[in-house]
Amino acid sequence: MRARHLGLLFAIPLAVPLLAAASAHAQSAQLQKVRGVLLASHSQQCLRPFGPPGVGPCSDASFFQLIPIAGSRSEFQLRRDRDNACLAANRDGHFEWTTCAAASPGSIDQHWSWLPSSEARGEGEMLRAVHSRSCLFSNSDGRFGLYACTDEYTDQRWQILSRPPATRRAVVVIPPPQPPELETPQPLQPVPPPRRPPVLTKPERVDDAQHCDKDGDCMIFCPRVSGCCGWPCGCRNAIRRDAAASFEKEYARTCQRPPCPAVGCALEEAMWAQCRGGRCVPVMH
Repeated sequence: MRARHLGLLFAIPLAVPLLAAASAHAQSAQLQKVRGVLLASHSQQCLRPFGPPGVGPCSDASFFQLIPIAGSRSEFQLRRDRDNACLAANRDGHFEWTTCAAASPGSIDQHWSWLPSSEARGEGEMLRAVHSRSCLFSNSDGRFGLYACTDEYTDQRWQILSRPPATRRAVVVIPPPQPPELETPQPLQPVPPPRRPPVLTKPERVDDAQHCDKDGDCMIFCPRVSGCCGWPCGCRNAIRRDAAASFEKEYARTCQRPPCPAVGCALEEAMWAQCRGGRCVPVMH
């Protein structure tokens, strides 16, 4: 159900739609202060009354006041209810909530006006920032901000409503509880005899590429592979000599590729490899 459109109040009969009256009588009647929620027709979100300018779900906390500018028949300040803050949009790019200045021509970056639309009038009017001459938009894909006023862009249409639009509540159907399923007893299986633990003649190798028996098994090895970031602070990789070929092949597949991190190396130490505790480790000269 479409919420009733409140619009801008003018000195005209209430039977006339209020936003339509705003565009038809803007030159002949003085604006009156009005309170409501600003609904974006495209995203169906309301202007958010807290944080940086944005939109969110409509609620009872989404109310604003449109305060007429003295001496103007079409311009107003957009002031949020929760504090004395007005929405400001300056042509230099500033778009923020600021303390409301006196509603006068001197506070022009806080001035807004309804820009009548020639199409889809039922979807609302364009809300234009007077100083930046751009229009507020809110798209259903999440985009929000200011853009050049364009009559064909339906995400620039806004309505002011006397209350948040009604939302349809989902009906949750809870199924009746089901009786628990009875488990069918399974026949007992014979217990297999315990396995005899394997007899280890040598300790298991955790990492074949670094397992060693003596210093001569080890070497310092850092392959240089085209397209890899390499070893920016010197080579400190100790492996078995007979694992160098397989290590280089695996390194070419898994190495870090550009963009490479920027590092600062104070000193590149000369390293050599030793076998300690059955593993090849790098040691400084």
